[in-house]
Amino acid sequence: MRADRILLGAAAVAVAQSLVFAVDDHRLVQTWVNPSYEGARLTKIIVAGIAGLTEERKRFEDQFLTLLRGRKIDGITSHSIVPHLDRVEDREALIRALHDEGIEAAITVRLVRLDDRTEDEWAEAWSRQPGSGIRIRDLVEQTLPEPEKRAKRYGVEVALWEADGWTMVWAARSDAYKRKELKDAAVRFVQGTMNELIDRGLLP
Repeated sequence: MRADRILLGAAAVAVAQSLVFAVDDHRLVQTWVNPSYEGARLTKIIVAGIAGLTEERKRFEDQFLTLLRGRKIDGITSHSIVPHLDRVEDREALIRALHDEGIEAAITVRLVRLDDRTEDEWAEAWSRQPGSGIRIRDLVEQTLPEPEKRAKRYGVEVALWEADGWTMVWAARSDAYKRKELKDAAVRFVQGTMNELIDRGLLP
């Protein structure tokens, strides 16, 4: 992946020394990897769309599932367990699903509405998250429940978490998508994300 510039600064160095900015056709514009992660051969992963948009959540999850199974990785979609995420009960059900027997990791996809903030504000907020010690439960509780309220623009955040402690292993974000672009993004963005995870040796 071509890097145009590396985010420098004491906080970034202390966190991971690797908040990378790039521009690519799959629109991963900023990525982070946990330098202390030693890696493992993952065989069972749950894919969790953390979003109130039922259709878009299902589309992203299903696309990841297809590509994971193509690499002989057993994948589970969260929408097959918890169809909607607009109630507190749904949030708790999603958290319980993460602890299904045999799950070794999770891929989360979070759709962020950008109608009430600039892309720079979102980027700054996202950059404070990786390496902060956030756990997957924190992200779920901060985001959900979320009503199925549509916006004109969205940002996409994606992360890989290991089940041992549910800590973040890798994370990335897109630039801004118009709502009508999300359908196509579910193919290109997910494929680009998978390529990045494979290139970094995080997926077999």
